[in-house]
Amino acid sequence: MKSLLYKSAFNSKRSILQLCKPSTIIRTYLSSTINNFEYYEHIDSENLKYIDPINVPSTPNEKFNHKDFLIIPDFITKEEEEMLVAKSNFKLRRMRHYEDSHFDGVIQNYKEVTVSDWAPFQNEVNPILERAKSLIKDPINWLPTHILDLGGKGGIDPHVDNIQASGDYILGLCLLSDSVIVFKSEDYHFEVLAKARSLYMQRKTIRYNFTHAIPTLPQDHKFKDVLLDKNRRISWMLRDMKPLSK
Repeated sequence: MKSLLYKSAFNSKRSILQLCKPSTIIRTYLSSTINNFEYYEHIDSENLKYIDPINVPSTPNEKFNHKDFLIIPDFITKEEEEMLVAKSNFKLRRMRHYEDSHFDGVIQNYKEVTVSDWAPFQNEVNPILERAKSLIKDPINWLPTHILDLGGKGGIDPHVDNIQASGDYILGLCLLSDSVIVFKSEDYHFEVLAKARSLYMQRKTIRYNFTHAIPTLPQDHKFKDVLLDKNRRISWMLRDMKPLSK
């Protein structure tokens, strides 16, 4: 299983591999992040293809820190994905049609449900959720799992998740199809290829300073100028409870 921590030593659209030696990247990743995350099986330059650093600073600052974004391709197996999709469909079964627009206007062509109890599927589902949560060493109280089912014609407009409703961490487990996620702040911009079965994490500077979006229009759904088919996408979102002191 491969993992990737986003490295911010890039400030152009040129290939990451043209700018940095893989060995240097690996050493930097391991030395700068091992105290923040527990999940490290393998980091290599091949995984850098999942990030397009369109405009990011060369060194961390108060608005951007490369340690605040993580993506792990193939976090789950195909069999695990099929099981999670089946459980998603079961939890979403009462929603017969996709909704045109979310209450806040951000999401189009979607279904969603929040799941606080996975019985009778807990023996299948909980180990995967715990595997994802174990990436983070900080003591965290997790909110119930949020399942978002985005139809093939759907999209998510640029937004920051409600800062009053959750804390510093957002984990997203991606199912069924590949998607492009666009991250933008007032100053910076990068894009991510979130493939089916991948897990991504955003926290702190990326969670609060950057909007994230999935393009609605098919012609905008592209990564490094390559168009991706828009198909149904399910994501399992894990968020931490906002501490009372915040």
